[in-house]
Amino acid sequence: MITLFGLLSLASTGIALIMGTLVISRNHREPVNRIFFALCLAIAYWSFTKYEHRIAGEYDEALFWIHISFVWALPSAMLLHFVLVYTGNERFLQKKWPFMLLYGPSVIIAVLTIVSDDYSGLPKMRPWGWSIEPLHGRLTIFSYFYISLLTFSALLICLRFFLKQDDPRKRIQSGLTLAGISVYAIAPALSYILLPLLKIRIPDISSVTFAVGVGGIIGYGIWKYDLLSMTPADAAEKIISTMSDALLLIGTSGEIKNINNAALDLLGYEQAEILGMSAEKIFPDGWLKECILSREGTSGSIEGVSEIETIVLTRSGEKTPVSLSSSKLHNQRKQLVGTVCIARNISERKRAEDLIKMQSEGLISRNAELTALYEISNVVRNSLDLDLMLRQALDTITSLSVFNIEYKGGIFTVEGETLRLLASLHHADNFLRAHDGIKLGDCLCGQAARSGEIIVSLNAREEDRHTKDYPEISDHGHVIVPLKAMEKVTGVLYLYLPANAEIDNRQLKLLETIAAELGIAIENARLYTETRTLSLHDPLTGLANRRLMALELDKALARAKRTGKPFSLVMADIDLFKNYNDLYGHAAGDEILAGIAKLILEEIRRIDLGARFGGEEFLLILPDTDLDEAVEVAERIRCKAAATEFTCSATLKTSGITISLGVATWDDSIGSEDILVARADTALYMAKNKGRNRVESWKRMNIT
Repeated sequence: MITLFGLLSLASTGIALIMGTLVISRNHREPVNRIFFALCLAIAYWSFTKYEHRIAGEYDEALFWIHISFVWALPSAMLLHFVLVYTGNERFLQKKWPFMLLYGPSVIIAVLTIVSDDYSGLPKMRPWGWSIEPLHGRLTIFSYFYISLLTFSALLICLRFFLKQDDPRKRIQSGLTLAGISVYAIAPALSYILLPLLKIRIPDISSVTFAVGVGGIIGYGIWKYDLLSMTPADAAEKIISTMSDALLLIGTSGEIKNINNAALDLLGYEQAEILGMSAEKIFPDGWLKECILSREGTSGSIEGVSEIETIVLTRSGEKTPVSLSSSKLHNQRKQLVGTVCIARNISERKRAEDLIKMQSEGLISRNAELTALYEISNVVRNSLDLDLMLRQALDTITSLSVFNIEYKGGIFTVEGETLRLLASLHHADNFLRAHDGIKLGDCLCGQAARSGEIIVSLNAREEDRHTKDYPEISDHGHVIVPLKAMEKVTGVLYLYLPANAEIDNRQLKLLETIAAELGIAIENARLYTETRTLSLHDPLTGLANRRLMALELDKALARAKRTGKPFSLVMADIDLFKNYNDLYGHAAGDEILAGIAKLILEEIRRIDLGARFGGEEFLLILPDTDLDEAVEVAERIRCKAAATEFTCSATLKTSGITISLGVATWDDSIGSEDILVARADTALYMAKNKGRNRVESWKRMNIT
């Protein structure tokens, strides 16, 4: 007799067959579709055995069909296989042992469960009377456990894949896949656990939920939202994301559907801003409507490539010239799904072409020189980091075609009477050791630095002025150019020439011009470093000034709030400093201030900060330091100051200088650095009031 659940099983068989057929007919070459079709066949077979069981007229026949249906472990394994391929993790199944681990237990469970009772008829064939019937109950329990493990593994993998999707269509498809697996995972749990607890008994609906969830919902997602023709494989996506040319995928309505990192850099947008934006905002010259949105032609997966020169509008409103290649993209059903655009920034090329157009054929060499200067100017203009700028400049100079030089050389900077090699190319360690800290006038480079004149040497091995020798030295020529700023030599550029090669006056003039750029760049980098240091440090004591102190206080407070680790402040003040100034003069007072600052720097760690707070007051910031440790540091500084003899002038030395110190430590009740500074200041004045030359802390004062 056909029951309601029998009809449901028969209907689920039809659902699996229909959805599998629809998916495989759409694109039978796609591995995901093939695996899904095989999965649907397995579901259909399983559902049909459930149907036969529910319409069986005899008890023995019904038991036979229900045991035959224990092949359900195999569809669960195929479900996990499908999810691995769908999410791009099929590499886990490319070796034999993961594949056997997935399918082996499923086959063993199915076979042993079928033959482990008399209703299958197979045990009656045993010739020696052995029995495996007791295995049946244990295998059933193990099969439930194993199938649950497969199902929830597939569920977790699909959930992770769903959460990573940014493309709305892909997110819908992966969401439907997740929903289909969830239906299968949850429904049997309801029928076996929740409903029995509620004393509601219904027959096993696992095959129905498998067919509806996996076959129906997932099949619909693949059939309706087939994105495989638009979404590249993982390997292709990696290539596209790292390619140097900008790539955009534009939909049929003109919206930007995908974009790589090079395109984001070219246009100046963040990915979240540009996805879904109309491409007309980027291509303002009308090219979009004429080429991208045209639907002419439907043959093949990609139309013939067309290339034009146009402009793109960046986020800042700048118009950037590009060489643009575009091609129509079609799916397997020959429907237009979008346009692929590859853009290459040709700004530099355009500028170079404009420059060439302004010159006659007789100025070709001059153009090369201007290009060389342009490249060097770009290098020195883009960085104030002296080491980095010199390395880039050296690499650029040795690569210029206007010089007949080798890809080898270096740049020294002049520091007093010593040359310091900051940049070099293709030198052995012996060379670097031999030229470490050479003096002015030493060897060719030192002589050029002292004289300020260019030195050309045809062969260094035969050059009397070449005084530095090392085992790897070879026959080579030299051109050595002093780098100047306002007639002051700031460095030396040396370049290797082929042995006995000559360099003409035009090239020497160009090298002089380049040297002037580098000389000024070295001086500017030094001035920048000095200015930055002076702007953040007290010129008298060398300690941090109030500006740097405020920055470090803010950082220390933020770090303490984040990590919960303490930090402490020590406020120090020279006792009776006005008397020293009145007695010995302000110049002597300045010497005492500098001496105390030097003493403080000697007693604190590198991670600590000493700052001149104002006048004769100093503030110490001690990260990761509790109250007891801070008091110990303060006491050490106090004792050392009292025991130190300070030189105030050439004829005056004084001792007995004492300082008073106040200590405060941060806790989570302190909301701002101003409160902590005020507490340290209060503790300092308590030390003053108690007789000076002592250390007091806010906590020990019992102040609330």
